[in-house]
Amino acid sequence: MKTSILLLSVAASAVLFLSGCGAGASDSAATADTASAPAAVVTVERGPVLDANVTDANGTAAHELGNGQYAFDNAPDYPITAVGGYIDVNRNGKIDPGEVENTLKLQSRAGNVVTIATSLGEDKNVSELLESAFELTPEKIASQTPGSDKRVEALSNAVYAYAMEHNISDVSDLNETTLLQLKQTYRDMHDAYENDDKNASEHEEALMQMLEMPTLDDADAQEVQEKLENKLQEQEQHLEELHYGSSSSMGANMDGMKDEAGDHASSEMEEHGSDASVMQNGFSSSMGAMTDDIEEEAENHASSEMKEHGSDASVMQNGFSSSMGVITDDREEEAGMHVSEGMDDENHGENNSSSSAMHMPQESEGSSSSFGGGMTGGTSSSMMSQSGFGGFRG
Repeated sequence: MKTSILLLSVAASAVLFLSGCGAGASDSAATADTASAPAAVVTVERGPVLDANVTDANGTAAHELGNGQYAFDNAPDYPITAVGGYIDVNRNGKIDPGEVENTLKLQSRAGNVVTIATSLGEDKNVSELLESAFELTPEKIASQTPGSDKRVEALSNAVYAYAMEHNISDVSDLNETTLLQLKQTYRDMHDAYENDDKNASEHEEALMQMLEMPTLDDADAQEVQEKLENKLQEQEQHLEELHYGSSSSMGANMDGMKDEAGDHASSEMEEHGSDASVMQNGFSSSMGAMTDDIEEEAENHASSEMKEHGSDASVMQNGFSSSMGVITDDREEEAGMHVSEGMDDENHGENNSSSSAMHMPQESEGSSSSFGGGMTGGTSSSMMSQSGFGGFRG
């Protein structure tokens, strides 16, 4: 009788513990995903601008992710401004010989991109002109880059050529009259891009050659690239230390949980005698199965994030590890409470056994159950020739 009560107590604890862990682990995964994801990621593109200084209206700096993407830990206040850096003309994610220094101030007042199109000022008349004459809605401007939309690309290249030939560093100073002068150039470029088989990188290379922009030589490119790589590594380490802890915390949490579970079972052995060995064995088996499930699910979750997010997923894995430590601590405490409740029921049953023995049905002396869960460029020569931009000079 005592053995049956102990087994039922252990089984009930295991069910609640493991089912709770399943739900908690799912919530933990969602929390880890949220915690590891930056509040905002913006793309800075002329072509992709690498090694830029990107800040929000309060001067809060974004950290660089690579390939022209920059992340804010907290929601930024607009406008977002990007200055300096280098235009990745060949779009390979590195600073190579032939890259061009970015001399424009780029801004965005909404959305997740910072481009020449988003930098053309907040004047209502300019916005209306871009929509009516250039077929660029505010929504498209706030979400598309030269690499993703040919109209944005054509506007970017037309405005960039004008700015370089007139020594303009802030294109938000351009007014309606200037933009109207660029309308035909924009249309010619757009038509050419629609009809050729070149990509944005090839268009950009042709534009830089036509404008005879100064480019980085081998030595300068190597020096800048090495500095950029060091900066990216430092930022990655800083994020891990500041926000997400060390991935080694998972192993420590699991070992600690197993030790505490063993201590709890040993305490019950001393208090209740040899019959408590049944509970120790059952509880230890449940704890072992549960911790093995958590470790396996944590590894599966981390692997999935690595595939989806690439190198940045190490941050998410670390965050997930920290969350799992909290979950396992909470669930172990809950299991201990349920086992203690089971022992109280046992004592109560012993006190009344003499009066109810003749009415009690015979119990089976052995039972087994298993529980499972799961956490779950050259453009056309007529468009890109020197003569095509002759009207910009003077």
